[in-house]
Amino acid sequence: MSDPRKRPTPTLRRVTFKTSRLAEFCGEKELTAQTGHAREDWPFVILKELVDNALDVAEEEAETGPEISVEVSTERGEIIVADNGPGIPAETVEGILDYTSRVSSREAYVSPTRGAQGNALKTIVAMPFALDGTRGITVIEARGTAHRIVFEMDPVRREPRVLCENSSSPVQNGTRITVHWPSSACSLLETAKGQFVQMAGDFTTFNPHLTLSVIWNDDRFVDMPATEPGWRKWRARDPTSAIGMTPSGSAGIWPPTSPATKTWDIRGARSVSSSPSSAGWREAISRKQY
Repeated sequence: MSDPRKRPTPTLRRVTFKTSRLAEFCGEKELTAQTGHAREDWPFVILKELVDNALDVAEEEAETGPEISVEVSTERGEIIVADNGPGIPAETVEGILDYTSRVSSREAYVSPTRGAQGNALKTIVAMPFALDGTRGITVIEARGTAHRIVFEMDPVRREPRVLCENSSSPVQNGTRITVHWPSSACSLLETAKGQFVQMAGDFTTFNPHLTLSVIWNDDRFVDMPATEPGWRKWRARDPTSAIGMTPSGSAGIWPPTSPATKTWDIRGARSVSSSPSSAGWREAISRKQY
């Protein structure tokens, strides 16, 4: 006969929790890990990724000299980048909002590239929400359609959700992306002004075919026409470049003919010369800094 005073030993029952991957892009900690930069650097991340994308599209798809305009308004809380490319298709915008997958036309190739993050636009459209904590808006206009992407907190499930509202847009040629910077983080944008303008202007140094304008609070800081309109870089569809895979499976490159290469600090836009040894170039490739 069992002792009635003896109680059963308590046990812990583990419950399996399911977390949406969308949450990996909607917090400051998560976005810092995704981009490799803290929130005070996010204006530079937005500039770098959007201008890089605009350059790639103009060179590889439109086959025309890139014309890019960058406009910042701390009063309206906007960072706007517009280009003269073919325009982002609607299905690409849908892919950007699919946070269960990564989309990249460069990640699987070992070749000269401005970057192969594969989730750059995903991180950018999530930044306003991560900064504000309740709501964030980014507008992508192309091919006559404005895609208004809204990140907000689901009041019932207490998790972020994404809405996309489509309407007509006057933008028929090229793409215009407007990131609505939250007023609660406006001081970060104001502090970034000097380095932001300098970094934007530096794009013309390594892209002589680029026509660039930069406006900050209605003041034009850069108005640079292309110095070599016919210049073009190596494209992904061109014959294989000097970069290839070594027998060990690691990336390798032959020493370049130029005397030195440069790597760039995203915040200060500082160039650092290095020796053109194969080891140095492997490091530059791994860091995706050209």
